[in-house]
Amino acid sequence: AIGGKVVFEVAVTGSAPVSYQWKLNGEPLANETATKLVIEEVAAVDGGTYTVTASNASNSVESEGAELTIQTPPIITKIAGNQQAAVGETVTLWVTAVGTPPLSYQWKREGVVIPGGTGDILELAGVDSLDAGQYTVEISNSAGSTVSDPIEVSVAAVPQIVSQPTPKNIGLNASLILTVSATGSGLEYQWYRDNQAITGGTDAVLTVPNAGSSDGGSYHVMVTNTVGSATSEAAEVVVVAAPDILMQPEGGFAPLGGDFFLGVEAKGAGEVAYQWRVDGVVLEGKTQNILNLTDLKLSDAGVYAVEVVNEAGITMSEEAEVQVLIPLAVIEHPEDQSVVAGSLVLFEAVIGGSNPIAYQWYFNGNPVEGAVEASLRIENASNEHQGEYHMVASNPVSTVTSEAGTLVVNLPPAVASHPAGGTVTKGDDTTFVVEVTGTGPFTYKWQRDGVDIAGAIGPALTLTDVDAGDDALYTALVENPYGIIVSDPAELEVILPVSITGQPVDTHVALDGTLALSVTATGTGPFEYQWYRDEGKIEGAVEAEMQMPNMTRLKDGFYRVEVKNLLGAMFSRKAEVIVDEPVSITVQPSGATLLQGGDAVMWVLAKGSEPLSFQWQKDGVALEDQTETSLTLVSAVEADEGNYSVIITNPVGFEVSAEALVKVNSPPIIEPLDPVVVSVGDTMQVQVVADDADGDISKLRYVLRNQPAGM
Repeated sequence: AIGGKVVFEVAVTGSAPVSYQWKLNGEPLANETATKLVIEEVAAVDGGTYTVTASNASNSVESEGAELTIQTPPIITKIAGNQQAAVGETVTLWVTAVGTPPLSYQWKREGVVIPGGTGDILELAGVDSLDAGQYTVEISNSAGSTVSDPIEVSVAAVPQIVSQPTPKNIGLNASLILTVSATGSGLEYQWYRDNQAITGGTDAVLTVPNAGSSDGGSYHVMVTNTVGSATSEAAEVVVVAAPDILMQPEGGFAPLGGDFFLGVEAKGAGEVAYQWRVDGVVLEGKTQNILNLTDLKLSDAGVYAVEVVNEAGITMSEEAEVQVLIPLAVIEHPEDQSVVAGSLVLFEAVIGGSNPIAYQWYFNGNPVEGAVEASLRIENASNEHQGEYHMVASNPVSTVTSEAGTLVVNLPPAVASHPAGGTVTKGDDTTFVVEVTGTGPFTYKWQRDGVDIAGAIGPALTLTDVDAGDDALYTALVENPYGIIVSDPAELEVILPVSITGQPVDTHVALDGTLALSVTATGTGPFEYQWYRDEGKIEGAVEAEMQMPNMTRLKDGFYRVEVKNLLGAMFSRKAEVIVDEPVSITVQPSGATLLQGGDAVMWVLAKGSEPLSFQWQKDGVALEDQTETSLTLVSAVEADEGNYSVIITNPVGFEVSAEALVKVNSPPIIEPLDPVVVSVGDTMQVQVVADDADGDISKLRYVLRNQPAGM
């Protein structure tokens, strides 16, 4: 049996060593290589034929097979569920089990053996209440037995009505009580009035307090349980009361000349009669629950009501207003319009007929949101508003559609593509094009730097053989009857070849000084410059102005510059450069002090590149014709007194000498002495009055010459 212990053993003869391999159904068993095979706890998978192969160095032999049969106790794999049946029906219980055959069965109810219940199926025919209970089945074989879980069998009786609800005649607001009596188990109830389920009517007794006329009708009840149902007979209930109006007449709108129907639905005891009124006046012969108004006139409009009468009283319906309206008609249709963009547009349609009138405007067949007035106002009309507009008007009895009015929006010019600027070489051709949108036809006018170009009146402007004068800003003025627009300016750059307008000039430069040469070029930049001395390139001299410091005589020569732009190159004239020694004074002029009428010579020595020129000055003022290396003063007078200097000039500069002071002294001025007569022995005093030419008498000295002896 499952869970038991099994031992297989083999004995062999032959030379050792001997190896063993056990097999189950021909398949080797892992790690089973001993003389014995032990299965400690047998499982269902261990059943089958066991063999062992014994091997030594000379040969292998396989044993005969030993069969292991495993006995399995019954196992229930499937069983019938709980059963519910009506009295007299047949109930079938069943079970499915596996295990070592043969299997035996025994069915029991409430633990009591059921005679004959020894198969896997138990059939209970014509069940009654005594057959209800819990059923089990015990299954046995040689390995053991198993008892199933209980199966619940319920036996119920089909409902039977033993007492029917009875008809009733009750007064208005009385309580209506209907009852039913039925047999069966687990009964449920549902009451109906006129075949409509009554909410809450789920008991054997139906109570309707304060019954009204609407509670009258045909009542029945359905009784059900799990095995069937029963329906009672119908019981008529009459509530004696004034008629109850279930559906009120409804007013509305009707077209002039058309028809309109009013109806009422009422319920009440006995025979019910009707009488229609309009604005309170009885309508003769109108005594049905339906009032048919045909070929309506405006005078048929009014408030309608109906009296509903039975033996218990009169009920007046609610009022229903009937309005007779004139159908709509389009008197004036929207007109076609042609406007300038930005204008106000007003579409109108005149509609005849009765109010209330609803309006809806349409644009190209689509409703315009919010356009629900008799006129359509379009502010600031634009191209997107172009199209057809019509209006649909409606009142409660009719709908009309106007003819379409077409809106054409004339647009002022707008530049779709501005003329494009560019660069063109002198002598080539170029074309400007402007593209515009708007309502044609258009007129064009081209301008250069704001000035009209004669004959330029098309959408394209072509310039041939362009020159420097064509280098400008170009604009197009586009005009139609509805406006004018100016394009963005297009800048035309004319590429001009190099032209030298300012040549480098011949020059002298001082030894050790700085040479400065320049060139002026016109044309279209940027320019590239390269200076040359004689035929050699001067490294780094690549600007319009060249400066070369520390000039020596070795740098004498002819200088020129090459100027380039996109179109080519041009050489300047050759400028002769001579390096000269600057003026240097080696001997300065010396001053002198002279007596009036005396002579003096001043001279100067200088070196430097020839030619040297001289210009003497006195007190900073040039002396006419004094252009030699020396200056001679003859018969000097007081006016010749002063500071003398000389300016020495050569091609590369000048030098000013130091000043030489020349002084010219004049004799004092003595006033004449008057004759004096004296006697011997008298004292004589002589006073001399003198003045210096410079006015400084402190410089005068007095000496008496040829004085008498003793004086």
